[in-house]
Amino acid sequence: MLRRRTFNAGLGSDSRAAGVCSRRQVLTGMLGLAGSLLCESAWAEGFSPWRLAWSADGTTLAVGAGDGAIYRWEIPSGKALPVLRGHTDAVFSVAISPDGKRLVSGGRDEPQLRLWDLATARTVRSGAAHPRWIWTAYFSPDGARLATCGGDSLVRVLDGTTLTPLLELKGHDGTVKRLAWSPDGRRLASVGDDGLLHVWDATTGAPLHLLAGHTSWMEGVAWGPGGLVVTASGDGTIRAWDGTAGKALRQFEGRVADLTSVTLSPDGQRAATGDEGGGVRWWDTAAGTETRRYAGKRGCLDVAFSPAGQWLASAHRDDAVRLWDARTGAAGIVLKP
Repeated sequence: MLRRRTFNAGLGSDSRAAGVCSRRQVLTGMLGLAGSLLCESAWAEGFSPWRLAWSADGTTLAVGAGDGAIYRWEIPSGKALPVLRGHTDAVFSVAISPDGKRLVSGGRDEPQLRLWDLATARTVRSGAAHPRWIWTAYFSPDGARLATCGGDSLVRVLDGTTLTPLLELKGHDGTVKRLAWSPDGRRLASVGDDGLLHVWDATTGAPLHLLAGHTSWMEGVAWGPGGLVVTASGDGTIRAWDGTAGKALRQFEGRVADLTSVTLSPDGQRAATGDEGGGVRWWDTAAGTETRRYAGKRGCLDVAFSPAGQWLASAHRDDAVRLWDARTGAAGIVLKP
């Protein structure tokens, strides 16, 4: 029997007071196990990081935050870039276009969806693609389209420049939480409260596969090379699928309570997950086994491999974004107010 949940759109009992706070950052250096400079970023009271996004060249990391701002910095130097301000409530989703010129953000204010020009740090388009809030808004691999999901049971595909609606994908029962484009942009995967993996034709909007296996809502989905799709669920399991053929591959070993997110390395050989206990875990996708773990004290809300697979970023409820050496697992240094 599928276990469902009800969701409070608030930031949670442990969230900090909203509002934009000044940031004072102190950067100190330290070498990781592989001799690479690693960094951790922490913001002033109220930062509350929700979602992470890398630029295609891996030199910029953007963070959608609970205080309504979008923070960015250069990697690996840790240099802060201009903050994007315009949302008046939590930013649940951020993504940078493949050419690095635009950023799309989604949240629970009005308008929920914003398209930014990164050269000017200004909003150039805005709209309301879903009622109440936007959970996810991601560019297609060529940057021409956007896929969005939010406070309803729909997945929408929009023009990536004008935000003109192109497709409306119907089939979910309940809120849709996360999306993933296939690397060639021909398919979309979506997951949410119905506990099913939906695979769509991204050109026509036709449903291709409906895959069951999890017994609870799903919190994360990532699509890698060779059709590999990995999902994370509220039932504590991580599963691998063939998104092209539409079949289950394997369930990863063990169970992890309160999973929040999953990401795949560019080669698909490694996955990483975050959980509400603050943990960040690395996985071997072929074997389905855990290879290393960071045991944090506060919730980890998102994880994201850099496009070249060198770094892993994780967003935590202790108002910190941590950067890891993705190959060694070496932890980073701290940027604090």
